[in-house]
Amino acid sequence: MEKSLKNKVIIITGASSGIGEAVAYELAQAHANIVLAARRVSRLRKAARRAAPTAAGVLVVDTDISKYGEVKRLVRRTYKRFGRIDVLLNIAGWGSYSWFDKQTAMDIKEQYEANVLGHVYTIHEVLPIMLEQRSGHIINMVSYASRVAVPPMTVYASTKYALEGLTDALRRELCAGGLEDRQRPAARKHRQIRAAPAPPLGPDSLGLTKANQVTIRSHGRRSTSNRTATR
Repeated sequence: MEKSLKNKVIIITGASSGIGEAVAYELAQAHANIVLAARRVSRLRKAARRAAPTAAGVLVVDTDISKYGEVKRLVRRTYKRFGRIDVLLNIAGWGSYSWFDKQTAMDIKEQYEANVLGHVYTIHEVLPIMLEQRSGHIINMVSYASRVAVPPMTVYASTKYALEGLTDALRRELCAGGLEDRQRPAARKHRQIRAAPAPPLGPDSLGLTKANQVTIRSHGRRSTSNRTATR
């Protein structure tokens, strides 16, 4: 793990707490360059100080991923500092444990902005860079709620269903060659793209955090896979 991640440039959204913060420390131990993104800058700086001794590099960018301008700034600063982006970890998100009819329109809007549009924005900004460098990984953190909607988290579950669909559609779009690398037209005929199916949902999957991954590999090949990670 350490060998494969050493010096890789990895953006982590939602890095100020929870899974995002824990993942940041693990990646620091693997000597990666980590970019910590979240709204709570004081907590990001605290995490950065803890990660700095072992990380290859640390960059803190206060970011509200529901705001496209801030996402553009995040990606721009990352690329300016490190010159590439190897991995995007979309971990930021939240859900309201409340019945649908008890939530306000603003509650629903904010969950969709953070859990769906925020991920759309980050992917939209990093994907051209990864296609240009012909390598990269995009990992979207979803949930068992993306397969089994559990009330009273109807709104949260629906956002995760949307994110599941986004990831799968992007995987298929890349596999089908729907996104072409216009800078290298001669390389198109050499592409061999394989898509691995998602693992089946079984009774043991409840309680798992599901991470959907889109992978862009070098040498003119783009392949994708879906993986499930426990926590």
